[in-house]
Amino acid sequence: IGGESCENNPPRSQCSNALSELGTLHWSFMNNGYNPDVLSSWTAGGCMPEIRRRLGYRFELIESTIPPQVNAGTSFSLNFKLKNVGFANLFNRRPIFLVLLNTGSRYNYQLTGGDPRLWLTGFISNITVTISLPQNITPGVYKLGLWLPDAASALENNTAYSVRFANANVWDSLTGINFLTDNLQISP
Repeated sequence: IGGESCENNPPRSQCSNALSELGTLHWSFMNNGYNPDVLSSWTAGGCMPEIRRRLGYRFELIESTIPPQVNAGTSFSLNFKLKNVGFANLFNRRPIFLVLLNTGSRYNYQLTGGDPRLWLTGFISNITVTISLPQNITPGVYKLGLWLPDAASALENNTAYSVRFANANVWDSLTGINFLTDNLQISP
């Protein structure tokens, strides 16, 4: 849902009720021009920054479990936990890629069976995946991350349309990847 705030009707239009209703009704967007009295009361009440942060989905990486070193030609498992702290869920289909990246190589592994639209608001999603590395993968230190590009092929490589996690020091604006680690050693 999205739209405009209500008429100014304290205490109903004040912060505590606004936060509760925005969450209950799963708001994704809001007109930033109406109602100025209500919007001003949210600013004065201190909840406007939280409302702006939580409109729509907002994925936070809670933790990831990744082995520090893996061998070429073998499989390894990793686990990551995400929490959607936004008011709403993602509503467009997205592919999920696990990406291995170093200075000379990039390997994309599309994860099947997962749907980020089901990473529901207020819940922690626990995802475990197993990746098989090719025997001829270039040994070295890799960054490992999650890439959720737009499903449209025309927008897939436009990072403005990739899902960005809310955590600091995770997002890479050049690639559109949310990095879980920058120190995965791949040995021959």
